[in-house]
Amino acid sequence: MDLKSLTIITGAVIILLLGEQLLIAALEMVVGIDFIGFGLWTTLK
Repeated sequence: MDLKSLTIITGAVIILLLGEQLLIAALEMVVGIDFIGFGLWTTLK
């Protein structure tokens, strides 16, 4: 088993375990700082 396969398997396990949190984090990264900033602003408001 090479490092690439191990990385893919580890990634798959992490996605399965974290699922929703990882999806939200990825979404925030795609949408960018504006989304996070808006979330903080609405929380602090």
